[in-house]
Parts: sequence; C-alpha cells; structure tokens
Amino acid sequence: MIIGIDVWTQKVRELEAASMQDDFWNDAANAQKSLQARTGGSGAHGQVVTDVQELSDAKAKLSMNEKMSDLDGELVKEAETNIAGLEEDLERWELSQLLSGPFDHRGCLLSIQAGAGGTDAMDWAEMLLRMYTKWAEKKGYKNQLVDHMPGEEAATKSATIEIDAPYAYGYLRGEKGAHRLVRISPFNAQAKRQTSFAGIDVMPLLDEDVTMEIDPKDLEITTMR
Repeated sequence: MIIGIDVWTQKVRELEAASMQDDFWNDAANAQKSLQARTGGSGAHGQVVTDVQELSDAKAKLSMNEKMSDLDGELVKEAETNIAGLEEDLERWELSQLLSGPFDHRGCLLSIQAGAGGTDAMDWAEMLLRMYTKWAEKKGYKNQLVDHMPGEEAATKSATIEIDAPYAYGYLRGEKGAHRLVRISPFNAQAKRQTSFAGIDVMPLLDEDVTMEIDPKDLEITTMR
C-alpha cells in the first residue's frame, strides 16, 4: 500500500496523541507495542520529510544556477551535496527493505560455541566474541554478555551476547553456522597449521506475550516403561 506523506504525517500524529492519553498504560503490553510502532514510524517519517526537503533544495539550487551567472559553480556544488546525502539515505532504505523477514526488525541473541580444534578453537571463539561485540559497539547497538564459559586453558568455550537494537537479527541471521579458521597455531610448539571451528547460532528476541503454536503432527512422542 502506498500512502502520501500528508496521510503518513496524520497517522504519526495520531499515534503520538494516543500515547498521551491517561489510560494509555492500562494495557502495558499493547502500550509497549504502540510505542515501538510510534518510534519506528516517527523515525522513518522524519527521514522522508528531510529527504523531500533535500530534494526540493537541490532542485531550487539547480534552477537558480540556470537563471543566474554562477561563475564559481557554488550552487551546483551545494546541489551535489544535497543529492549525495539523498543517495546515502536511499542506500540505507534499500537495506532496510532487504531485511524484511518476519523477525528481521528485532534484536537477537548470538551464541558462540567452540568446536573441534582444542585450545585453538576456544581462541577462535574468543576472537569471534570480540568481533561481534566490537561490531555492535561500532553501530551503536546496546549489547551485553549474558553467558560466558571460559576454556580450560584459555579464551572462550562458549558465550552468548544479547544485542538489543532494531534489525540486529536481520543483519546477523546469516552468520548462523560453522566458522572455520586456518592458521599457524600459536599454541603448537612445532608451529604446525591448525584448523579450528566455532559454531554460531542466532535467535531473535521475542516479546514475552508471543504465542507459539505447535502442530501435533510435528510432535514425536516416545514412552518408556
């Protein structure tokens, strides 16, 4: 469905007005969902309004450049700056459209498990833990280590980090699976090449009130005496 920016503006205002009602928090679960919808809608709406203004400014500057003698080309340079900003915004919007799965907009739990490779595998798991943590920090995502099991000798045997930010699951769900590292082992006295493995699992953060339906046909029930 395509709606005009005026209609969108009205819908955003209605969401904001609803959140100001005295009985808004009577239903905490629905209130939280409304706030999330308002935050997401307001953010996207504000960006579109800004982009429309940027495009209008660029058109005005190019039109003025045609009507007057702009020897230094300053108006054209300013218009190019406006358009460059629009291109960056469009790239971000296209990415958000690619992350359109049912849970892509949610935060996630990312678990790391050292696999085959002994101490090298645990060191590899530690490197992955630092990499994903630094990635989240660089993007400004709220993250915390919720579980960590150190290795017998060094590094990390297993760990889980929670990344509570929009689209974190969409960005990271492709990381699920086995990750391999081949290198000259710093833990091998003979400096032999070592292949190490670590498993990554990524799960979306779900609302507490989400109801999961399990088809009885998908159940396998075993009884023992």
